[in-house]
Amino acid sequence: VTPHGLCYDENKRLCVPPGTPLYECNLVCACSSQCSNRVIQLGPRVRVEVFKTRKKGWALRAGEFIARGTLVCEYTGEVITNEEA
Repeated sequence: VTPHGLCYDENKRLCVPPGTPLYECNLVCACSSQCSNRVIQLGPRVRVEVFKTRKKGWALRAGEFIARGTLVCEYTGEVITNEEA
């Protein structure tokens, strides 16, 4: 976490260790909508493609270079096994 308690750097990239819970600013904060601690709320900013693989099912690939720590997307679904599918 940055000295100001933020999860992101000036380029809106994560700057916390993997597995760290993220707490973003929101409507009840005194900051503006331009606050640098509002990244997930802005939605995806990189091009990705969902595609079917030959052996592993569905996958996601990048349509451009993605710098480390960049938000790709928020996954809100359930991860299931092949047996469940």
